[in-house]
Amino acid sequence: MKPTDASARLSGVRKEGGNQTSLLLKAFAEIRKRFKPVMRHYFTELHKAPTAWFAIRLNYARSVATTSIVGHVLGLGDRHTSNILMDNGTGEVVHIDLGIAFDQVCCSLPFVVPPCRLLDRGDFYRSPNGYRSG
Repeated sequence: MKPTDASARLSGVRKEGGNQTSLLLKAFAEIRKRFKPVMRHYFTELHKAPTAWFAIRLNYARSVATTSIVGHVLGLGDRHTSNILMDNGTGEVVHIDLGIAFDQVCCSLPFVVPPCRLLDRGDFYRSPNGYRSG
């Protein structure tokens, strides 16, 4: 299943069920079974030495936590993978495209910024051999 297929599936459920939360959750759960987290594999391939892997993982986790907290406090919206850069050397993330935050958008945005979005990324916090690290 491609990401566009998943989006189309959720759109179809919205049209058929009138945005019923239970139907959307069921469809989302079915789609999520087909997409597995792969971030730990990315860092494992990037840094083969255990100490380098641990350092980049720690930097990534800390920078994501920091930017998430700061983004929530400042009320930043429109955060998605196209608006985030990652330094492959250090693992730190940097948010870009902050036009919404500084009122540089040409139109008004009617959406509300959710306080947080919980994603299943527990796979990343495992050691390279697949065991939980903490």
